[in-house]
Amino acid sequence: MSIYRPNYLLLFLTALLYLFVVVTAYGVGGGEGHLYPPKYPPLRGGYFPYDNLNDPRLREIAKFAISKYNKIHDQKLLLQKLVHGQFQIAEGTNYKLVITVLNSSKVFSGPINYEIIVFENFWRTIKELKSFVRVQINKN
Repeated sequence: MSIYRPNYLLLFLTALLYLFVVVTAYGVGGGEGHLYPPKYPPLRGGYFPYDNLNDPRLREIAKFAISKYNKIHDQKLLLQKLVHGQFQIAEGTNYKLVITVLNSSKVFSGPINYEIIVFENFWRTIKELKSFVRVQINKN
């Protein structure tokens, strides 16, 4: 008559598999990977700030929006500076910029702030102005 002996190797491998599943399902805590808001944007979601407002790409986007606005409204707005910039990934890139412009058609016009949103899709070569709205900037 034989005595039942459990297979210790099978028990060990089962415990190891269980531990692997638990760790991968819940992740290992700590590190920069768990800081919120995320450092890099998700594939879809909210707007994230630009670190560098001197990026020539942002100036190009702002000049595109001003050019479109000038054609539609028969104005002569000129870009003075970029105040704030954000981007969102959504079937392309939405650029949300706050810009300061001068109206060169009016002699005593001061700087005016606008929030613009431009959508760009690189693989379809689409660039369109979605919004061009005057905004007030609080100087707190």
